[in-house]
Amino acid sequence: MNKKYLIVLVSPDYLAGKGKYVAGSKAPNDVTEILTEEGFEIVPIVRRSLHKLWGVIESIIKIWWNIKKIPRGATIYVQYPMFNVSAFYRIAPLFKKFNSVILIHDIRTYCQPFMVKHREKELTVLNYFNSIIVHSESMKNRLKVDGVNGRFFVLGAFDYLLDDSVKSTIVPQTIMFAGALAKSEFLKDLHKLNMREMSFHLYGANKPDITYNDHIKYKGKFTPDDISSVEAEWGLLWDGNSIDTCSGFHGEYLKLIAPHKFSLYLACGLKIICWEHSAMAEIVREKKLGIIVSCLEEIEETIKHLTYDDISIMERNVAKISVEIRHGAMLKRIIKEIK
Repeated sequence: MNKKYLIVLVSPDYLAGKGKYVAGSKAPNDVTEILTEEGFEIVPIVRRSLHKLWGVIESIIKIWWNIKKIPRGATIYVQYPMFNVSAFYRIAPLFKKFNSVILIHDIRTYCQPFMVKHREKELTVLNYFNSIIVHSESMKNRLKVDGVNGRFFVLGAFDYLLDDSVKSTIVPQTIMFAGALAKSEFLKDLHKLNMREMSFHLYGANKPDITYNDHIKYKGKFTPDDISSVEAEWGLLWDGNSIDTCSGFHGEYLKLIAPHKFSLYLACGLKIICWEHSAMAEIVREKKLGIIVSCLEEIEETIKHLTYDDISIMERNVAKISVEIRHGAMLKRIIKEIK
């Protein structure tokens, strides 16, 4: 039987119990938990040094040392990014002698303007792996165009593991937006929307400096594994600096990715509102999980024209996929496909 391994980079903060409850660590932690459940042996690479340079060097040496112990031809999963592109570029060739699988969380040279100069290295890294788990068909197509040649497997949406007893509260005509609120520049113009019945609930670590009114409220933060404070009916997928469209670098990236907040919203049992050009628009439309809009001003009118049957179908479909995402079904399906 071909043994399977997952290489995991672990920081001292994580070992001390910190970081387990940081939103950014939720997705990789869930992947680790799912693969453990599926019988993978977890190979923890404990990064003790917090120094930017020495910490990376330490990690590379430890990965090299641990990989030497794994039998040639074994299956190895890696979550990407693990650390900076230049460092991973140096160590990626080690994975060529295995049945290697890389699961992409972010492609930094697509999402961060200052990283574009490293794109060739990042694409080379991906080409060292036999199989590549991507967010969406759009991401797969973009990587193929850019010269990545591995076997592609489309996740569609990240899992969001939650205990069955943890539930959010459905509050009619309320839209949730969660994440790094300070980076979501479009929020500064949210008050300009002509909202008469719908309201926004904003969730994030820090209260954004925006205009608040009866329709826009900051609701604080919550730990990723406890959604009990969430109060909403809809979840908004939007990015960039405009309420009229998802523009700029962030808008382009939204065309490729399955945002983790998409999974959060579904795990909360919320119907989805997403930008018409986002990678998730096709899934939302095909699976009838919510509505598609070209600008935020369209939201209220679009929802107003939904029939009772429209809403019922969406709610049934969201409830079904919510259970799947809460129990790791998305990644478990991919694992079976890869073999």
